[in-house]
Amino acid sequence: MTSTTSFLDPRTLADLEGLALRTRYIIEGLLTGTHRSAHLGYSTEFSQHRPYVPGDELRHVDWKALGRTDRLYVKQFHDETNLTCTFLLDASASMSYRGARSPLSKFEYASCLVMSLAWLLRHQGDAISLTTFSDKPLRILPPAANDARLAEMIELIESTIPAGPSVIDVALRTWASGVGRRQLVVVVSDLFGDAGKVTHVLGDLDRFGHEVIVFQLCDRDEVEFPFEQHTCFADLESPESMSLDAESWREAYLHAFNEFNQQIRLACRQSSIDLCQLITDEPLAAALGNFLTTRIRT
Repeated sequence: MTSTTSFLDPRTLADLEGLALRTRYIIEGLLTGTHRSAHLGYSTEFSQHRPYVPGDELRHVDWKALGRTDRLYVKQFHDETNLTCTFLLDASASMSYRGARSPLSKFEYASCLVMSLAWLLRHQGDAISLTTFSDKPLRILPPAANDARLAEMIELIESTIPAGPSVIDVALRTWASGVGRRQLVVVVSDLFGDAGKVTHVLGDLDRFGHEVIVFQLCDRDEVEFPFEQHTCFADLESPESMSLDAESWREAYLHAFNEFNQQIRLACRQSSIDLCQLITDEPLAAALGNFLTTRIRT
């Protein structure tokens, strides 16, 4: 039997035509490999905390709150059984990058990820929504709990060409200002921008009451900086470019890149935000496996 990994390998996905076919291939491989019903999210909507008392069910203890306060608190819930999930998909120009070792661009990889998770959520009865953004929200599909929304999401994504500057803090804050009800928010982006502003807006989403998951996408070139000799680097989000001796700049670049990622990780940990960094030449199993493991219904 074909392994799950082969179904989720970006090289295999790159050979398939169209996002719908890629999504179907991923789902078939995932469900074949796991032999389970893939349920995501939370079964009820969180309302407030109260102190733990002996006899409370341990599954309702907020372990993240314990880590922050050294005190046991229990989550109280409303009676709602389904969730609303909004995908915030970065469509800025930097997401179009595809290095020599990556079969998919960051945006193509992100699209496969979003649609696979959307399919799983929809087929457990939850409402799904999609907003693309660059320096502002670009195109918005409001929440809907029907299968037609999946087709509409695919159509929107396939008609999107990554362009424009990424100003993630402004875009996400603008989106949040128009949303009232608490949601599960899945941010899919390379997170490029001012680290302080990026981490602050992610914290804002948490403070607004949303449950936040961040998938940070990187190309292998961005992680390892494999360039040699003099190389011309063009900014995808502006007319600027520069030529430099790549080897002599590698150490400084990697230091800055790793420092940026450390700031993101620290801020997400402090705000109890789940962060998963993905490299676009790696199988999607890592992304989907992490999501399913942390979001299984109890």
